[in-house]
Amino acid sequence: MDLIESLPLRQPLRNAAEIPNSLGRQVFLILPGYTEGIHAVFGRMPYVQLWKGSYRFRRRVPDPLVGVFGKREWVQALGTKNRAEANRLVIPHIEGTNEDIRDAEHGNWPRIDDERLSDIAAQWCGSGTSTSKLIGSNSR
Repeated sequence: MDLIESLPLRQPLRNAAEIPNSLGRQVFLILPGYTEGIHAVFGRMPYVQLWKGSYRFRRRVPDPLVGVFGKREWVQALGTKNRAEANRLVIPHIEGTNEDIRDAEHGNWPRIDDERLSDIAAQWCGSGTSTSKLIGSNSR
């Protein structure tokens, strides 16, 4: 079996499952930039599950983070019956859950939007005014 490392893609990947076949031999293809840095694609993507005739994204929440997320797994329908299409559609789900895991491990979960963060800062400072109002009153 050969090992081939690809150059950065010039076009969005449309069908990851057929890349090894298009090369005309059995290969193990490494595509940089997928999910956790380098993601190996060998005919199927991880977390893709055939369920009731359609594909879905299904990934376990890491055991230490189950209490943080309040669930044991992420499950989302991919809306296709085509395996190659499912392999393409699952990539944003993998990247999103990787980001969620990374944030939770660093204590940044649940995420807080800027307006809520501003209100929290204002309450912490002891004033009843949001920091955006405080900043606006000081500008000339």
